[in-house]
Amino acid sequence: MAKKEKELEPTQLNMLEEFDNSIFESILPVSTEKDSKYPKLLSIVPLFAAGEREKYTTDQHKGLVYRLPKGRIRRIGPGIDVYDEDTLIAILQLGAEKQVVGPPEAMPVALHSSSSPQNKHITVYKGKVTAGAINGFLARGGGGADLEGTRESIRRLANQRLWFENLGGDNDQEGVTDFFKYSGSSDLKGELLIQISPEMVNLLKSYEVIDMTIRRELNATGKAVHRFLTPQPAIMSMKLDDLAEAICYEQGGTALKRSLLGRKPTSKQKGRPNQLELMISLGFLKEASITGTGRNTPFVLNIVKNMQERKADLENFAEPVMSIS
Repeated sequence: MAKKEKELEPTQLNMLEEFDNSIFESILPVSTEKDSKYPKLLSIVPLFAAGEREKYTTDQHKGLVYRLPKGRIRRIGPGIDVYDEDTLIAILQLGAEKQVVGPPEAMPVALHSSSSPQNKHITVYKGKVTAGAINGFLARGGGGADLEGTRESIRRLANQRLWFENLGGDNDQEGVTDFFKYSGSSDLKGELLIQISPEMVNLLKSYEVIDMTIRRELNATGKAVHRFLTPQPAIMSMKLDDLAEAICYEQGGTALKRSLLGRKPTSKQKGRPNQLELMISLGFLKEASITGTGRNTPFVLNIVKNMQERKADLENFAEPVMSIS
């Protein structure tokens, strides 16, 4: 029995492993639905809940803590969920029109000089977006309620503070960042100037490619699992209770199983698509199954990723650099 338990231990990428320090590549522009870049760190740290976001609202005295390879992140701000993660992915693509290099106070949205040690030049990305463009990218609706939902999501994201602590090196260090800053029209259809923060640009040095043509066909649970599985090995097994914790699904492994498998329609109820079958039909997974009884043996997700799927055509963003001195 002990041997069987050992065989069920997942082989997976987790927050205690080192990240690959890949050579920096500029963020890809808007034309990359299938090849949307997303920071590897955010793909495995459950900042975005697969459940009710209100339960994860924090303040200065009650930050949610996530362990890192060298330290931890404390998140402070309104609760954010998979809907907000979609918004962030769209902003990272649509808001990266131009790279700007210069002192913090000369940025399109001015930053304090303390954002850069000894007032050195920093790198941000800027671009103009609208709620309509974001919704078009994500296949959301274009009505007033849909636009307002996206604008509220932008506000939630802009009000996040990520407090990085003890990131390694000779001395213990800490620092606070956000995802982006914005300014612009308060009209639902108006333009917003987005400025992706220097720290977020730095996080994009090590990235995953998220295929949005797959992601937008999934429900919130499916999106969270798809995002988590993206950086994982081609073949892996993982207890559903562990997966639920890894994607911030507070209802646990048994409920996660029901959500993933969905249900067939009846005369009284609408059906819910099986998310694993969808990931197979869309080409992300080759095989997927859930084993175990949930009693004597835990529920375990077993997957084989489709490594023959089209590889991302990643090319350096060729827009000229704007240097401000």
